[in-house]
Amino acid sequence: MARYDANVAWKIEEAASVADCFELVGVPVNGPPTHLFHGDYGDYGRIVSSLDLWAEKTDNSHKDTVAAERHFLESFAKDVWPHLDEGSRTVIQEAQEKWHTLRNTGTMFVGRHYGLPVRCVDWTYNPWIGLFFACRRNFDRAGVVWWMDNAEFVGCVATQWPKVFGVANHVEDLIETAFIAGEHQKWITGFHYPPTMERRKAQEACVTISGRMDVRHDEQIASLGLRRCGRVRIPPGLKTGVLQRLNDLGVNGRSLAMGFSHVEDVARDVAASL
Repeated sequence: MARYDANVAWKIEEAASVADCFELVGVPVNGPPTHLFHGDYGDYGRIVSSLDLWAEKTDNSHKDTVAAERHFLESFAKDVWPHLDEGSRTVIQEAQEKWHTLRNTGTMFVGRHYGLPVRCVDWTYNPWIGLFFACRRNFDRAGVVWWMDNAEFVGCVATQWPKVFGVANHVEDLIETAFIAGEHQKWITGFHYPPTMERRKAQEACVTISGRMDVRHDEQIASLGLRRCGRVRIPPGLKTGVLQRLNDLGVNGRSLAMGFSHVEDVARDVAASL
């Protein structure tokens, strides 16, 4: 098997101007999403979860990281409850009622959008939102928008299930059970929750989640056979101009529900508790 090379699997297009940035990522579409976008304000050449980044910084083993994620999810859900919007409460509460634990993907999905270290990675259906996250910080470093064809990704994901779970479809409960149990399995999938949560709706967001820790999501996705995917690199000198153009188009921190939040304070405190 050929060694994985992100530059081959996710080919890079370099933007030469602000207009070029918009042309390369495309325009938002109405209806079912055709592509998914992940904006990273630093061109680090990989896509990893916030939990894996936390584990790297704290030098934690796989077993310790699983235990940490459980602690983060339970502590976050309990401490954040008075500060949550009703939509976020609904996501956590409905998942808890079904699975009888706060260590579920519902809590994970909410926590991720407020900075909690968890194993999922943010994506958006909207290319302009991907551009915003690629340009919003680190103005001395290039940003990057990773993109992939949504239909091809869904098809590639489906090829995993017979080998992993022994069935071809209807695997949602099996995935949840494996997540709750902390099993270490080689799979990756997309997770979508109803747009009841304010930030999820504003950011047109979904996530990818892996059944393992210490995983590059870009590598695991590519290993499924994904071909219609790539990257757009935004040089540091273009970031401010892109943000100004996005603001003119109504895409900014306010429209994406990114104002100051006590929920983020809770997420930071929980992350610092280990």
